[in-house]
Amino acid sequence: MKKNIKNFLNLFFRFKEIMFLLIIELFKSTSFFIKNIKIFFVFNKFYFYLKEFQLFKDNKLLYLGDSVVERIAKDDKDRRTLGDIVKSNLEEKTVVFSNSAYNARVYYFLIKALKSCNFPEKILIPINLRSFSNQWFFQPLWIFEKEINFICEYIHEKKPTIKKVKKDFFSKVEGDYLGTQLRKNSQFEELIKNKQNLSDEEYKYRKKNIFIYHYMFNLDPDHILIKYLRNIIVFSQQHSIRLFFYFTPINFQAGNEFVGEIFDKEILKKVNLLKKILVTKNTVCFDYSTFLQKEFFFNEHTPTEHLNERGRERLANKIVEDLKEFY
Repeated sequence: MKKNIKNFLNLFFRFKEIMFLLIIELFKSTSFFIKNIKIFFVFNKFYFYLKEFQLFKDNKLLYLGDSVVERIAKDDKDRRTLGDIVKSNLEEKTVVFSNSAYNARVYYFLIKALKSCNFPEKILIPINLRSFSNQWFFQPLWIFEKEINFICEYIHEKKPTIKKVKKDFFSKVEGDYLGTQLRKNSQFEELIKNKQNLSDEEYKYRKKNIFIYHYMFNLDPDHILIKYLRNIIVFSQQHSIRLFFYFTPINFQAGNEFVGEIFDKEILKKVNLLKKILVTKNTVCFDYSTFLQKEFFFNEHTPTEHLNERGRERLANKIVEDLKEFY
């Protein structure tokens, strides 16, 4: 009976998601509508996430994530996401909840929301180094203020103070970067846009600076996302939840190719800084930052973390293998 209910709900959830996506396609011409229907879709996704925990008390693992957990390369024959593969390979009830550009702040409130239903025994959280960058953290579309406020209303908690970021502010944000004279977001964003008809030298210059923009920023130990990682650890300890973190694989070979050996050193420096915070008595942290070679990404020169079917399979198997050592 329980299995039949679960299958019915899974089909129902998928039907709801498909309907929302169809509505979005129908109203693409209206920018205001598309913006608000997407927010509505996220809230419904969140609602079903909570419902799954309310309906079933045997959830063992919650796997949170960003776009790396759900993106698929267009030429992939295997259409399973990273989350799908991890879920199917683990021999326990696993809930996967991911969305593009999620970060530690969103994860914290998603975990807190579970106090209204049933906590899982374990939580798996990827740490994407790029989420600490100016490119990601100050992106106006990725602040998730409305979603976080929605969660706080749901669990009757005070809303956090989250400053809205306007486009003109985002473009003016400056950072300290090694290996380049560029400083402002607007300078890097202009490079990202201009990708047509480039000479070999222009192509290399563009790739080098995008890798620098994404990963070679100065990581402040007082970064707000580090504060939220600490909050996640404290909250999980208070509720006897076992935490597993892992560093999302980076296309380090391409980074070394375009930036130089200093790229590897900067990645290691950030990983070591975060490990000091993430590794506690009740947490485990796996370092996959340099686990995958360039052929496992969407393309060999991609300056993002999205994986092709071979990369997803390889990473999922490694995650499951490492998790099972602690079961």
